[in-house]
Amino acid sequence: MTAFSIEMTFHVNATPDEAFELLANQEKITLWGGGKAILEPKVGGKFEMFDGWVHGKVLEYIPGKTLSYTWRPDDFHDDWEDSIVSYHFAPDGKGTEVKLEHHKLPNIKETKDHEAGWEDQVFGPIREYLAHAIA
Repeated sequence: MTAFSIEMTFHVNATPDEAFELLANQEKITLWGGGKAILEPKVGGKFEMFDGWVHGKVLEYIPGKTLSYTWRPDDFHDDWEDSIVSYHFAPDGKGTEVKLEHHKLPNIKETKDHEAGWEDQVFGPIREYLAHAIA
């Protein structure tokens, strides 16, 4: 099976440590994500987002630098491999550049759906959360 990948870059109005926390702290994920989240802050730790719709295991956890985990939505077919999500955080002016890599997606439809989802369900809500938190 051919695997597909997404690489996107997002600007977050927060320091690298704060941006990392928005994606690695289960309480903060729950605040901007609107559903229960679990993220055990260690390699091998449990990961769930959006009330368990997606789940996996933490692969890399370096605060303020890198976060990576397996990503398996409930609607993935049984014969599809888990995909891999990685974030890399770097200072960018008064905020942070977050480079997102999402590898091992099973097909072009899932790739396009996830590409839209990263904006609509993750980074859009994070920007909105930060705008209200600062206001």
